[in-house]
Amino acid sequence: MKHKIADLDAPAARPPLDLQLLVRRTSGLLAAGVPLTLLIDLGDADGPHSAQRYAAEGGSADWLCR
Repeated sequence: MKHKIADLDAPAARPPLDLQLLVRRTSGLLAAGVPLTLLIDLGDADGPHSAQRYAAEGGSADWLCR
């Protein structure tokens, strides 16, 4: 069976969302100290806005080079 280019552009079907599993995993991450704002940024379809956040919050990345 040959596929058309249009077939490749169709979004993939998502599996059903298991809310209980999502709550357990999210609660575990929050309990481990992961900031809620980071989880929200990572869940954003456009990805985290790190560059804008860094520009607004400032700081130094010197510790990365040690």
